[in-house]
Amino acid sequence: MCIFVRKEYGRLLLSVQCFGELAIPLPYQRFLLTVKTTIGVICLRTHRVFLTWKSQLSVFLCKLTANYDKDMAAQEMIGFKNSLKLLGQQIIENRIAAAQAAIDNAQEAANNESKSSAGDKYETGRAMGHLEKDMYTRQQAENLKELAQLKTVKADMHYTTARTGALIVCEAQYFFIAAGLGKQQVDDRQVFFLSPLSPLARVLLNKKAGDTFIFNKQEMVIIEIY
Repeated sequence: MCIFVRKEYGRLLLSVQCFGELAIPLPYQRFLLTVKTTIGVICLRTHRVFLTWKSQLSVFLCKLTANYDKDMAAQEMIGFKNSLKLLGQQIIENRIAAAQAAIDNAQEAANNESKSSAGDKYETGRAMGHLEKDMYTRQQAENLKELAQLKTVKADMHYTTARTGALIVCEAQYFFIAAGLGKQQVDDRQVFFLSPLSPLARVLLNKKAGDTFIFNKQEMVIIEIY
């Protein structure tokens, strides 16, 4: 039984008789070279690997493909997290634009009131305009603060415990600890955007796959964390 390894576009491709061809990510190349202690004799000649002990070859391939599948799933979910971060930024930027438009409208309304009113009516209209403007200004400040915090979230990392930047996967819901944007429907996934300071995020802090928590009076089981 022999295995051939060749390079193509920066990847190692593992070709096994009767098994077909399997791409090996760079991190697993070192693993391939260390299996000689458990599988048998390896002779390297121009990226060609010869293995003995057929009985353990299938075990080796199962471990390799399992690690590869897990790594690919993690990379896919990291890409999904990055898309969630971009979606969150877009939502907040839309809120910022809406708040700025409301501030401008409130100011314009106050200016028009001052031109057309006099006496108590003028004072009341101006005060209401200022109150409305102040309300939207505070909202604007909160939106800007949340956007700045979201931009610091490291969504391109794979986490194994719940923390800021982690995506917690449950049976029917996803929880992304990054910004408090509530429930969002992303493709066919229901994603809850949580502020790192929210009560639920604090409950989830440092939990890992297999742990449970209560959400909407139901016990949720964490399937995986990315």
